Amino acid sequence: MTSRFSSAILTLLVLAAVPAAQAVTVDLTSPQEGGTIHPGDTLSITVTATNDSAETDKIKVSVAFMVTIDGERFVFTRAHVRMELEPGQTASQTLTVVTPTNLPLIGPAPVLVRGKALGNTSGTQASDTLALTMAP
Repeated sequence: MTSRFSSAILTLLVLAAVPAAQAVTVDLTSPQEGGTIHPGDTLSITVTATNDSAETDKIKVSVAFMVTIDGERFVFTRAHVRMELEPGQTASQTLTVVTPTNLPLIGPAPVLVRGKALGNTSGTQASDTLALTMAP
């Protein structure tokens, strides 16, 4: 191998090992996080997104509210939040969801709230989750 070819391969290997910068970040918070909720309760989730890129980004955050009962996952609500953020800007929006009253709950069941953010301009993604328990 020539030295020029070897250095090109080495450069590619080094670049592949360096993680890409994450231009979009998302954080889910709730005063009920880690606690117990019940059917018919109002659940409040704050979605915070940050644009760490050098350009304005339109960010879409998809939020899914899921409960697992006897090994089966039920998505009881989906919501979407859209934000246009300047470079370095952080913004928050709060979602309010009433938990369903028709779930076949026998005992406590885990609830997972998952948010996935996509920066349309940057093409980057991020996700976050929070956990609760739903009891009859």
